[in-house]
Amino acid sequence: MAELWCVMSKDGSTQVGKISKQWSGLVREAFTDSDYFGITFPLDLDVRMKAVMLGACFLIDAMFFEKAGNQESDRPGML
Repeated sequence: MAELWCVMSKDGSTQVGKISKQWSGLVREAFTDSDYFGITFPLDLDVRMKAVMLGACFLIDAMFFEKAGNQESDRPGML
């Protein structure tokens, strides 16, 4: 179960990379708030665009997978 986001060029015509959330296993998914992400891009991609993709990965994690005020902390196994 991997979720995928395609990163497009500024004009929206070319895909320059992909960001995917990887399945980290039942125990990790159920009892922790940690996530595994993968970023795929061409090796010759401009370093500034690589930095943008890394920032986009952090933004995706914060927007879709982090709970406001750590609401998951009351579940068993959470510290």
